[in-house]
Amino acid sequence: MTFAVAYAHYLDARLPAAALPDASAQVRAQAGQVMSARARRGPLAVKSVAPVPGGSTFMAQLADRAHRFTIQLTLAPVSGRGLVVGVVPPDFDSLVGPPTRPISQPAGSTAPAATARRFLHGYLPWLYGHEPVAVDAGATGALLGALKAHPPNIPPSMQGLHSRLAALGLQRQGGAWQALANVTDGRETYELILTLTQTRGRWFVSSVGEP
Repeated sequence: MTFAVAYAHYLDARLPAAALPDASAQVRAQAGQVMSARARRGPLAVKSVAPVPGGSTFMAQLADRAHRFTIQLTLAPVSGRGLVVGVVPPDFDSLVGPPTRPISQPAGSTAPAATARRFLHGYLPWLYGHEPVAVDAGATGALLGALKAHPPNIPPSMQGLHSRLAALGLQRQGGAWQALANVTDGRETYELILTLTQTRGRWFVSSVGEP
């Protein structure tokens, strides 16, 4: 899509908002913040543009060498041609942000942290509807059964997103551990809370949810 390519150039500060093609005046006036020069890792390129079922909304994936972002575009016929009349830009403040120091992990947390990462490696693609449930590595039988019985209801605005673990911190919770996972999907960053319990010398995720 011509607009998506031009918008990637705009986010890279290579094109002014006024020069965005096939866009309404409101979109040009509210195009969002550009990516800071400090955060850039090469030019942004359009990786995919996919329609959201049941409407005139599209999800476009943009990426450079270090980041992947998602923008949401709304099209409408105006004066006989299709124009972009709405755009939801990436939130660079939360997605890029300033460099942070690695989270210091408490003593004894190495094994439960590894289990939490293994669990999230399968859970996040399932949560966004990209893969069938594949979280048995690291999940208790009860949690796995609950996830299989209640698959995620993926809203159209999330179907083109891809999430990743941005940071993981652990804290003791009695004889168990609680893992605080910061997840980003190209549009927003949020937190998941995992509870890890030990059975026969092995750690398992027994629950997962939002704060």
